[in-house]
Amino acid sequence: MYSSTIGMGFPKLLLVLVILPYLYCESLDDDEFNNVNTSIQLISRFSQDLIHGSILFSQHSLIDDIILISVSLKNFGNSLQWSWQIKEFPVDYTILNDRCSDKNLGNKLLNLDDTFGELTLENHTRLQFSISKSILELTGPLGIWYRSLLLKDNAGNTICSTIMAKDDSELRVAEAKFQTRFFGNIYIVWVGISSSLMDAIIFTNLEDRKSLKTELSTNNWKIFSTDVLESILGMLLLIHKSKLNCDALQILYDPESNGLGDLGARLGPVQIGKKSLIRDTNLATFDIEYENRALYMVLFDSERADNILDCAQINLKKSITLKGFVNETKIKLELTLWQKSKFEITNVYSKADSIQNDITLRLHEMPLIPKTFKTPLILNNNCLGVGNIFNPTGKLFPAEVERQTQDKYAIGDLSGKYNYDSSSWDTHLPLFGSNSVIHRSLVLYINKEILTCTTLIPFTGPHSQTKVAYLTAEAIFRYPLVGRIVFRQPIDIGATETVIIIESLVHADGTTLKDSDDHRWSINVQPPGKDFYNWMDRCKSAGPIYDPHKVVKNNMTYLCSKSLKYCSVGDLSSRLNSLSIAGNKLNAIGVSRHMFVDEYMSLFGINSIIGKSLVIYGDHGPQARGDRLACSKVEKVWHRKAVVKDWYSDTDTNSVSGKIELFQLSEYDPVDFEINLQGIQGGYDYYVYSVSL
Repeated sequence: MYSSTIGMGFPKLLLVLVILPYLYCESLDDDEFNNVNTSIQLISRFSQDLIHGSILFSQHSLIDDIILISVSLKNFGNSLQWSWQIKEFPVDYTILNDRCSDKNLGNKLLNLDDTFGELTLENHTRLQFSISKSILELTGPLGIWYRSLLLKDNAGNTICSTIMAKDDSELRVAEAKFQTRFFGNIYIVWVGISSSLMDAIIFTNLEDRKSLKTELSTNNWKIFSTDVLESILGMLLLIHKSKLNCDALQILYDPESNGLGDLGARLGPVQIGKKSLIRDTNLATFDIEYENRALYMVLFDSERADNILDCAQINLKKSITLKGFVNETKIKLELTLWQKSKFEITNVYSKADSIQNDITLRLHEMPLIPKTFKTPLILNNNCLGVGNIFNPTGKLFPAEVERQTQDKYAIGDLSGKYNYDSSSWDTHLPLFGSNSVIHRSLVLYINKEILTCTTLIPFTGPHSQTKVAYLTAEAIFRYPLVGRIVFRQPIDIGATETVIIIESLVHADGTTLKDSDDHRWSINVQPPGKDFYNWMDRCKSAGPIYDPHKVVKNNMTYLCSKSLKYCSVGDLSSRLNSLSIAGNKLNAIGVSRHMFVDEYMSLFGINSIIGKSLVIYGDHGPQARGDRLACSKVEKVWHRKAVVKDWYSDTDTNSVSGKIELFQLSEYDPVDFEINLQGIQGGYDYYVYSVSL
């Protein structure tokens, strides 16, 4: 462990004598850390409990043995004395409450109070410390990269941040997601600093799915590869088979014949029931993007060495970039949100050209209703259906005091948290996880009135103009409900978040005119038969709730609301929330419209929900009907394409040839154009006219 190497067991007096020759502290002027020439820079950013700013760890290229620690923090509160320490695990920024607990961050590795004393944070504190590299390392086997830095005041308030590489570094994250015998994730994270320096960690968080208690065990683990000599089709068949039967994997991943994939032999067994972070610089050569094979993380029985208990494919977990574009007469705006991984903060960039000075930006709960959606004429279609400001933590909105730390605001209150004249960062704006802002709306206000809005769309990178394609599925209800539920997931093997949009649900059989709440819903195994119309035993053909990982067999589903470990894939109401159904169409948007982001369900692979049933329950209906109110098949939505290729002229001659193609993945996506025209002399404008036939 890191703590045993730094000499935590030595007498305190001896530790002080070792550190003092290398220790230096001084106050800093505002511009003193802006132009430091360094080869390695790690940073922790804070905006929590009225402390805002950053702490920078840097190693100067000319003085390689000295680590500089630069503190730049603003204190908006009354707590002046803050203890600071290095913790075992990085911060998971998908956790919005209690993210700095010992359960989430692990053990204390290094108490910086013992070396530098507590931090005294006043209104605007800027300090600099220095320490020998022999005592504090930034990267390597004893490095602090991807650990966390925790600050704690005398009242017990805590703030925390991952110790991240600076923004110009290259970060890659791969994930093995276990869902069968074991539940949880193994992350492999690489970083490139100064173009060449590499570091890598393995972060494990696994539990035994068959146990109601958190039981600790150690298991051997290895990385296996599919055969690179197989054809593409053969490899896909092997991958398909190995997902069903891990014993199909036979080849240890060992590209350089040095035992790289034998993790148990190199690093020791993996811990089940307890988080662990292992530094492994050998994995800097780990190639996850090889085209002609797939890699699997394999876990073995602790008692029978050759018995495979579980396996999971290792997929590259790409960064998420969301963009929102506004092109109005009064304002032109491009907002970019970029998060490298769930363990790092979100970067915020904006470009704005506005003749208005009182623009306010907010993120709302849902995307705006597509123009193809038929709505009652009395409703205003301007940004219809975007819901309220996105505020899953229930913060007071608007905030009582301006310019506090970001945890005091609603997640969607962008203008409350920061300005948009350049770039910023946000510790409470997740792009990963169930509270992600993906597919939600960016809404612009003038004088508290909505001006316009747009949907946040994923792109392949912060500087890219290429959109990430989605796979879209839908369940359309026609009796005794009318409505549609849409499922969307990025077409990326490493993507885990699925967006679920409940567009509207309305009672339509004439028996219910009132709104109704608390409807359970689920994905069921079989597509529905004609019994969706029956008055007795309705939707029985849909079969049981979809449970590919046999959670129901272990009799643990009643604990689903406490932990995903106990959830079946199809049990949506226990994992997400129940549904509401409107009594009439006029109320449908306000009553039934909702959006969820689910990390557990997929539209891809052998566990895809496409082709299965979506069942909505009514627990207070007639006994003869049963508890199933309605059901519909989940079907893939195909993209739309239009082609303009036959050209006519109002003159005798027509020199124009070629075509214009228009593509749209779904109603929630913008339309893309591909223009290939010949015979046009000079520049022309293009117009689309609607002509009645």
